[in-house]
Amino acid sequence: KDEFQKGAHWMIVDEKNVCSTSAVGYYFAERLIEDLNVPVGIVYMARGGTTMGAWTSEEYILARPELRKKFIEVKKALDAYDKTAYDKRIAQAKKIQQKAHADKKAGKKVSWAELNAVARVSPITPFSSTQTSTLWYNGMFSPMRDFSVRGVVWYQGESDADRPRLPFYKPSWFA
Repeated sequence: KDEFQKGAHWMIVDEKNVCSTSAVGYYFAERLIEDLNVPVGIVYMARGGTTMGAWTSEEYILARPELRKKFIEVKKALDAYDKTAYDKRIAQAKKIQQKAHADKKAGKKVSWAELNAVARVSPITPFSSTQTSTLWYNGMFSPMRDFSVRGVVWYQGESDADRPRLPFYKPSWFA
């Protein structure tokens, strides 16, 4: 398909490239081959540090009130993003933080917020979008939507494993 990233291709998993794929996916495919006696392809879509929402379609999120509010809030922040203003906030935060560290070294009392001023600047920018809902769905999953798939292994890391909304995402993977 024209939508695929340049360089994407099928390959046989062997001792040279097995480390480049998912161990969970590899063993799942191996088991299918044994049980079904059919060829199995592994489509490896992964990006460390992502949330489940990043792998979910906008349509699915907007149809669910429990997900919609946060999605719209983040989308508005991204649409309103101004790099010059962001850089200015970061520069101001660096000054506050540097002064706080100097004051602390001089024995003055400083707050945690001052010591961590840079980290407290809003992280919602186009450059911090690995967490942005729909990003990886649109970039990786959506181009695969016309493939015939008989099995899915979803190994979600820990980026949002503690959030109670996770069960709401499951049906969208099969839509």
